[in-house]
Amino acid sequence: MEAWVRRLVIVEDDALMRSLLTQLLGERTFDVKAAGSVSDAVRLLEDFDPDVVLIDIDLGPGPSGSDLSYRVARRHPHVAVVFLTRHPDARSAGIDESSLPPHYAFLRKDLIDDVSALDAALEAALREAPGVPRHDRQGSPLSRLTDDQFHVLRMVAEGWTNASIATARGTSERSVERLLHAAFDALRLPDSGDVNRRVDAVRMFITYAGVPPRRPAPT
Repeated sequence: MEAWVRRLVIVEDDALMRSLLTQLLGERTFDVKAAGSVSDAVRLLEDFDPDVVLIDIDLGPGPSGSDLSYRVARRHPHVAVVFLTRHPDARSAGIDESSLPPHYAFLRKDLIDDVSALDAALEAALREAPGVPRHDRQGSPLSRLTDDQFHVLRMVAEGWTNASIATARGTSERSVERLLHAAFDALRLPDSGDVNRRVDAVRMFITYAGVPPRRPAPT
């Protein structure tokens, strides 16, 4: 009886990175195929039937890695999902966690300096273990925010006023203010006259999630 070999699909638009990952992980315990776009990855999902996909989020023009991950979760629920990205935070990258399996891994490229760490993350995702690596949650106070608090704070970091945020969310300014104050408390920002908590919260958001691209405010 032949030894069981796990199948891995790497989705990375940078040709050099894709080649290096294919070589390094292929030398370990995976049968590896690689794709440079979502369309190529979709074909591999059907033809190659992998056990796990390693996905970059930014894949150039067209569908993103997060779009691909939702398709994997819907159509190939047996396939484990691991993100390998330069984004510092899953939610700031636009990932809808409710559309993904609960034990997906999120790895930051700048924090991976050894292929064994990448290999361990793939193994954890395959086991669907609660301890899968989530670099966006390690040491980040933003993990204490609810989704609503996070997204409102992101809009503040984009430069939107409370009135614009309320219009975009179809709610009242008071509701926005309530969410922001709850976010400030969750981030444990001091409530004193010496500190502007709104500014401090934006500084913290940018530190841990990066500068969000500014979207046009609703009219």
